[in-house]
Amino acid sequence: MSASIFAGEVVVDFFEYSTYSNDHIVDHISEVRGQLAATTRGSFFNKKCFKEYHSNYPDKPSTVSYLLKENIVFPIIGKKRISLGDLRKTYNEAKSELLLRLAKECKTSDYLLVLVKGKTKKGHSFKSDFYIEFDKGNLTLISGLEKYELNDTSPNESKLAPSTLRNGDWDSVWRELEFKESGYETNF
Repeated sequence: MSASIFAGEVVVDFFEYSTYSNDHIVDHISEVRGQLAATTRGSFFNKKCFKEYHSNYPDKPSTVSYLLKENIVFPIIGKKRISLGDLRKTYNEAKSELLLRLAKECKTSDYLLVLVKGKTKKGHSFKSDFYIEFDKGNLTLISGLEKYELNDTSPNESKLAPSTLRNGDWDSVWRELEFKESGYETNF
């Protein structure tokens, strides 16, 4: 697999769509939508890290985290390859923006949700989704039960799994992930 990619750019080749009973060769990816989200987390004692904080003594408090999200368009390269761009830079910018608006001591949970539409070599349409988690500089793609460590020095390979979202839910999330020019959306 020879391909020229820019330094820092994460590229993923999707070669297979694996259902619970069969593996299908991916013919092409037709559409891709994604959303980067950064949410606050932390100790229940640090109330300023949460949008809402309700004491439920003697049980643990219920909280609503602050959320910053951005819908992102990813280009399809060829038939089965997606360029996710410089994910580390995108992630660091979102995390910095969230912490700039909040207390610096808050911790964040950060992930990228990507929804994919495509067809198999046998002409079957499929819908899939996967997550990319950011943890201590590592990027992990999670599709179904499979986890793949991603790097930004060469194209990565991954299988796609059936969506974990029910059909109506998948369509609703697909609409929510439509690209908006406005940039970051927040709940605060």
